[in-house]
Amino acid sequence: MLIQNDKRCRLEASMGLEAALVVPLVVFALTALIVLIISLGLQMRVRHVMHESLREVSALPYSLGKKKEEVSYPAMKTAAFAALSASFYKNISSENIRDSYIEGGTSGIVLDGSRMFAEGADMKIGISYRIKQPFSIFGLGSVRVDQDCDTYAWLGDSFMKKSHVAEKMVYITPHGTVYHEDRECTYIAPKVFEAALSDIPSKRNASGAKYYECEGCTAKTAITPSILYITEYGDRYHSDPRCVKIKHEIIEIPISQVGDRRKCSKEK
Repeated sequence: MLIQNDKRCRLEASMGLEAALVVPLVVFALTALIVLIISLGLQMRVRHVMHESLREVSALPYSLGKKKEEVSYPAMKTAAFAALSASFYKNISSENIRDSYIEGGTSGIVLDGSRMFAEGADMKIGISYRIKQPFSIFGLGSVRVDQDCDTYAWLGDSFMKKSHVAEKMVYITPHGTVYHEDRECTYIAPKVFEAALSDIPSKRNASGAKYYECEGCTAKTAITPSILYITEYGDRYHSDPRCVKIKHEIIEIPISQVGDRRKCSKEK
């Protein structure tokens, strides 16, 4: 009789232990699912605001272009970014998104990835923010979210026809000293090739020069990857194919605004 009671006690104790382990896991799983649904819904609403904000300011270049005074390219970029920022924060406030979901509230959303007219008439809004978690796992009380959305500025049919017919358009980079008639010129839009780390010493560019370590990306990498990236006319090898030393900001301007820039020697 004592043996049966002992077995029953051990069985009840075992079931109690299993329940103590399983219930928290079930609660955790359900909470994680709810957080995921809230997070996805929040990101969809934020993206809607981003799209609406871009739509509202996409005609700004056309409006500025109709004015009698000439608007410089830097002033156009500054005005477009200011208008986009104001439109976004206005729209995000009216969206009635609960501040409790976002670390710092809606003011905690940072427009750190926005770009105005980097490649012709393109406009991009890029934001980052942190979504709060109801519990901290391994010290992670919030999750960073990055979102972006882009479009092209509307310049008007007549403006586009006039620009292309009346005056030739060329391409420059912000810090370049030459202008390019071909947007695909390999000096501003180089083709990127993969190269094994072991092959770099024997590689030569189109001018016969060796490739050296890029100060921008490879030098900052703790471990040099086995696959690197080189260009036909460059003299550096890169660990990141999107390195700023490879990818340039290309700006389209009328040829009358090239200033003292000379024509690209490769295109002569």
